[in-house]
Amino acid sequence: MTNTILNFQTATGHEVLAAAGKKYLRPGGRIATDKLFQLANFQPGETVLELGSSFGYSAIALAKSYDVKVVGVEKNPDSVARARANICAAGLEIKSKSLKVIFST
Repeated sequence: MTNTILNFQTATGHEVLAAAGKKYLRPGGRIATDKLFQLANFQPGETVLELGSSFGYSAIALAKSYDVKVVGVEKNPDSVARARANICAAGLEIKSKSLKVIFST
């Protein structure tokens, strides 16, 4: 759990869950996400489009685990800022400066 102070009148659902320490905000959590990645059979060098990228955790996992290029699209500017920070902290390069594209290797 983080020390983030949220305004519950305006905070989005994923912001509330992230403040509670959640990183994978989807049914089935990380296990289901990993299974979907495996079923997709990503090949090195492919480009993956991720819509609703939030804080970039799935994009980071895809890039590191499958050696793919990821284009992440997120409309929330606060989420984009966090995703950019997370991507840099993961040692990955951001090639796009577009507000809505958070990650493009």
